Amino acid sequence: MKQIINNLNFDQVSQLTNRGLKRLLSYATTDELMKQIESAEFIYPNLIVKGALTVISAESNGGKTTIMMHAAKEATRQGFEVIYINVDANASQCKEFHYKASKDGFLIINPDLHLGGSIEKVIEDFEQMVRSDIDLTNYLIIIDTLKKFTSVMQKGDVSSFMKLCRKMTLKGCTIVLLSHTNKYPDKDNHPIFEGVNDVKSDCDNLIYLIPEKQNDGALIVSTSTNNGKTRFNIEKITFIIDKDLNVTLSEEYIDLFKYNQHTYENDKDCIDIIKGVIGEQELLRGQIREQSMKLGVSFRAINRILDNYPNDFELTRKEKNTKYYKVKTMG
Repeated sequence: MKQIINNLNFDQVSQLTNRGLKRLLSYATTDELMKQIESAEFIYPNLIVKGALTVISAESNGGKTTIMMHAAKEATRQGFEVIYINVDANASQCKEFHYKASKDGFLIINPDLHLGGSIEKVIEDFEQMVRSDIDLTNYLIIIDTLKKFTSVMQKGDVSSFMKLCRKMTLKGCTIVLLSHTNKYPDKDNHPIFEGVNDVKSDCDNLIYLIPEKQNDGALIVSTSTNNGKTRFNIEKITFIIDKDLNVTLSEEYIDLFKYNQHTYENDKDCIDIIKGVIGEQELLRGQIREQSMKLGVSFRAINRILDNYPNDFELTRKEKNTKYYKVKTMG
């Protein structure tokens, strides 16, 4: 920045008393920044960068926790101390996670299971660590999920918590925050993280997990940075989660966005038929099947379309858990 200032004339230098200009110039690329990007050390390849604050966002049941439990296991194998703070699981799930983590060598933290424990006290513990001279270089802390620690729609709350996490990284800690995506994607069908923009602006990386269920019960999950952010050279990767929740890293990246677009194009004629059947009504699933099958849409195709295109069909559960559908209008 000094070099830039030296090249400015007097009038331009005087403008540097302006806070906006000073801040703008502070965003300039530097040799040091380029070295950081090139020399990034991964705890988990193309997902978790050592010493960084990373947000990983996905829809509910999109594979976040399963993949992070897998990543925690791999990080432990590399010698990292892994603390997985899970306040998004019920008691039964916590029991399952505990035994798995114990076997794989890392800790599950859940303050709600302890008398007098709370998320607020965990935050106080973070603040105490920040004030101390502790070295957290060998620690990976995973927080599941972000919205349990702060009100993601309140700018002040999010900013305060993200700054606390940033101070932890200055102690050498690697932090991963798991978050949810909005119910609806953007106009190009890319997911959007849930919360105010400080979530994105205050982290180093914002990575999305895009899930695709398979007929055999498996889940394909690919990473995406559309609507996201990376400060390092992070390549897109794909995970395969089998029906028993075993996770493997695919040798090749699968572009699920293109895959879904292709599938949608193949289904478009059937989607239009089903929309025509429903019209402006709200119909039972059985009513939709009966009328759509008369128009040539197969039983299996009707079920798959109603289950996999929430942007086209809105589901409402009524008495005795009966399923009603109507055509979704994007307002």
